[in-house]
Amino acid sequence: MTRAAFGFAAARHAGQYREIDGVPFIVHPIEVGRLLHGDGQPDDVVAAGLLHDVLEKTATPALELEFEFGTHIAQLVAAVSDDESITTYEERKRELRDRVERSGSETLAIYAADKISKVRELGLLSTWRASQRKNQAKLAHYCASLEMLRRAAASTRLVICLDAELGRLEPRALQRRRDVYGGRPSIRELAYRR
Repeated sequence: MTRAAFGFAAARHAGQYREIDGVPFIVHPIEVGRLLHGDGQPDDVVAAGLLHDVLEKTATPALELEFEFGTHIAQLVAAVSDDESITTYEERKRELRDRVERSGSETLAIYAADKISKVRELGLLSTWRASQRKNQAKLAHYCASLEMLRRAAASTRLVICLDAELGRLEPRALQRRRDVYGGRPSIRELAYRR
């Protein structure tokens, strides 16, 4: 299933490039799939990770995804996809986080792997570009995603990895998370106290 998903995702994302560094977009789904595989997730979850952006970033309809990969994988992909009918970025991302939080552990794993990859991409930006409003909104979403994942998935390896990636991205993000989310220390901070 993973091999078929890779071929499908590569074909659908052909000609797309990441905005941050201009590399082929498929690098992102591949990293998500590798993170899920490394976490010991089953084949269908890794396949859904490879496919997680085809509904948002390509003209692939949900029914085609279901026909090609079955209901379960199509539902996982739909669960981590933005609702494009919500127009503002903050509201759309809040709805996505709320929906993912109510989903099962497989959806949470895909979402966490996606955010790890996205935080790593954001880390490629220069300090000036990272301070742009759009990128600060992304950082705020990633921090809110971490807090949601900590509530819903506790201290899984993927959640710990996301926490560490956010800490590497911007050391001040740790203090900002404490200020915004009620003073709870991050997993990374707790580890350094030992």
